[in-house]
Amino acid sequence: MANLIKPIHPPGDQASISLWALWIATEVKVSPPQKWCFAQESRWLLRAQPPPDLLTFSSKAFKAGVCPSTKPALCLRYEKPECQSDWQCPEKKRCCPGICGIKCLDPVDTPSPRRRKPGKCPVVYGQCMMIDPPNHCESDGQCEHDMKCCIGMCGKTCVSPLKA
Repeated sequence: MANLIKPIHPPGDQASISLWALWIATEVKVSPPQKWCFAQESRWLLRAQPPPDLLTFSSKAFKAGVCPSTKPALCLRYEKPECQSDWQCPEKKRCCPGICGIKCLDPVDTPSPRRRKPGKCPVVYGQCMMIDPPNHCESDGQCEHDMKCCIGMCGKTCVSPLKA
């Protein structure tokens, strides 16, 4: 069955129409087949509307706070991810990277004041395949030393800035 769902917003004045792409991990039986199409001989399927189960959580997907920071660690075994998005976590918990895997964790408050650090964020090429990727930070003030809170491949994360 499909394991990752990604919204794609078409250009122009068709902003009300979203295409939802399903990354196919294994064989998928789609019904009705005429509503789906393969894109550029890749392993993506495109659909004009999101699957019905996605519509039920869209208003509940945002949760307050940010993921707690984790120190780099050497894991002997990575655990299976508990979640792919915040909406899969109970109550106020958020889907966050843990020490040895992705887990539902209690968020921490966004600190204030929001201090902006010098430098520019590096440009990120590529797109995240998660519906609601967790942010590791919300502002530069949450990052250690001279690191900045920048948009990364999957959510915001603390990175070394480029010199301005």
